[in-house]
Amino acid sequence: RHHFAGGSGFYAVTAREDNTTVTVLAAPGGGQVKTGIAGLGANGAGTFVLNAGDVAEVVTNGGVAQNDPNDVTGTLVTADKAVQVIGGHSCVFIPFDVGYCDHIEETIFPEETLSNTYLVAAPLIPTGGSTPKVEMVRIVATKPNTTLVYEPAQAGAPAAIALAGQWVEIPSTAADFRITASEPVLVVQYMTGQAAGGDSGDPAMTLAVGQEQYRKS
Repeated sequence: RHHFAGGSGFYAVTAREDNTTVTVLAAPGGGQVKTGIAGLGANGAGTFVLNAGDVAEVVTNGGVAQNDPNDVTGTLVTADKAVQVIGGHSCVFIPFDVGYCDHIEETIFPEETLSNTYLVAAPLIPTGGSTPKVEMVRIVATKPNTTLVYEPAQAGAPAAIALAGQWVEIPSTAADFRITASEPVLVVQYMTGQAAGGDSGDPAMTLAVGQEQYRKS
């Protein structure tokens, strides 16, 4: 997520083999990252080399505003050998103006495992009983001109994403629904902070699993 009150969103790339060349294409409008990795520019784009076990952590650069626009969401990481990519945030409000801050991170799925179809279910927490907790749902495009359909229809939900690497977001929902996209997308679910209501629970992050990845046994 975005740079928040001086705290950084991030992704971390870990190499499995020596001399792994990593090429990074910054997200459209992603903004600034902190410098210090040779070959990676402040705009978040570039190429660098990692050896086995090396980790490159790329973090957003911004100010102390709670809604700083710098965000690495939608960055495309490509390597000539296998790597792991983890994405998250050091500590963030979700949404930006609702407490409280918590750390989030998840392993990012490789592009070839992504799907056109996802089922999204609002989170349940132990202290909330059968009442779902409100979440935010972010959809990241891998191809330009991606259209989105929701079943059942979700009022005000974005219907299209113009560019690869761009994302759209459903800002507040406790509904269960299916997302069908014309191209493969990444779907991220963010549980909102405690002050958003729905009983206790601070921000949490999970990646939705495409229907093609479901298992029968």
